[in-house]
Amino acid sequence: MEKKKISRRDWILIWVLAFCGQMCWAVENNTFATYALAKTGSPDTVTWMVALSAATTTIATFISGTLGDRLGRRRRIIAIGFILWGIFTIAFGLADFIPQNDLSFIAVYLVAMDAVMSFCGSIGYSGGVNPWTTDISDESNRGSVSAAISSMVIIANIVVLGLQGFIVETFGFLPMFAFMGAFVLLIGVLCFLVLRDSPDLKPSVTHKSFWAQVLAAFNFRETFRNKALLWMLLTLCVYTIGFNIYMSYATSYLWIYFPVYSGIEISKGSASIIQGIGMLLGVVLSVFFIKPINRGKCSRMTLVSVIVSVFSLILLGFSKNVAMLYVFISLSSFGYVLCLLATTAWFKNLCPEDRRGQLEGIKQIFYNLVPMIIGPVIAATIIKKINFVINVDGVDVTSPTNVIFMVAGIFTVLTLIPLFTAMKYEKQTQA
Repeated sequence: MEKKKISRRDWILIWVLAFCGQMCWAVENNTFATYALAKTGSPDTVTWMVALSAATTTIATFISGTLGDRLGRRRRIIAIGFILWGIFTIAFGLADFIPQNDLSFIAVYLVAMDAVMSFCGSIGYSGGVNPWTTDISDESNRGSVSAAISSMVIIANIVVLGLQGFIVETFGFLPMFAFMGAFVLLIGVLCFLVLRDSPDLKPSVTHKSFWAQVLAAFNFRETFRNKALLWMLLTLCVYTIGFNIYMSYATSYLWIYFPVYSGIEISKGSASIIQGIGMLLGVVLSVFFIKPINRGKCSRMTLVSVIVSVFSLILLGFSKNVAMLYVFISLSSFGYVLCLLATTAWFKNLCPEDRRGQLEGIKQIFYNLVPMIIGPVIAATIIKKINFVINVDGVDVTSPTNVIFMVAGIFTVLTLIPLFTAMKYEKQTQA
């Protein structure tokens, strides 16, 4: 089979769309959570936001992914999704205009806006961009595509952290959301103008009605005839639960608890720099693992990522000075990026050609829905159990502590169970 070459225009679009999409997810995972905690003082608001967002993300991906498969077109889906994504990112910050004494209404508004924003984002990115990158690539270059997408996760987080530290401290949260939303909206308009579907993408009408085709994905006996696909997704699921235990609270931890725990005062800007540099070093380390993934060694690289993640998260929980923060944030970021890089390529290689968009919806169950419900629930339970309360700008905030990193690391060990099973089925397939 002739190898697919990715054009320069498409490479630029991969980088731009991945950066834009991951930046917006970073705003949701980090800035939204920090904003919600500051406005309501309760980790329960963050838990509900993450859980409902995960549900709407999954539903939206099934709808847009299947629609793209059925129509044999993804361009308009991507563009419209990004435009709406930008609009509702801006709308999230309008909670500033709700009276501060009405905490219940603020919490409901934030949860609802986060869910709508996630729905629109998943239409454009999860159900549109993700299968589009699979359409235009093949097994010889999916490691490189995955590296571009995965590195953008960290680079986008670095940019968001840097902007967040400066804009929020200087102007407040609403200008931060307005800037991010406007940027995503403009990228949506750009997609209408320059993005092109793969010429190999053909309409895949497997059922008479659209909704019957959507629901066909839940015929798991058919969907998971390839056992390696099932166990690879379970591996991703368990790993991502561990990630979601600490991710939404990492910035709050540095802003609130770490200065008390270590005796070192850290400004919001300095905390952003620590996270940003640590994440950037993590991306640099992951670059050395692209070639093995392009050669099909996805499962082995996933194993490396799990081992690194377990040790770095546990040791991050014990870190009491800035040097230790840099080292273990870098290693935990490296572990996460490498896991994303390996599992993204692994998943794309296992997807049947006529169901790429629809199977992105299945992936969202394992990557978003289940982890984003279980992970934050574990985190919120731990945070409330420890009950470290501190007054921040007149609001009593129940702050996350270093224990969430230790628990996340210990939980991540469980990833080895489905991973070794996936490796066994992978060997059987290759034999």
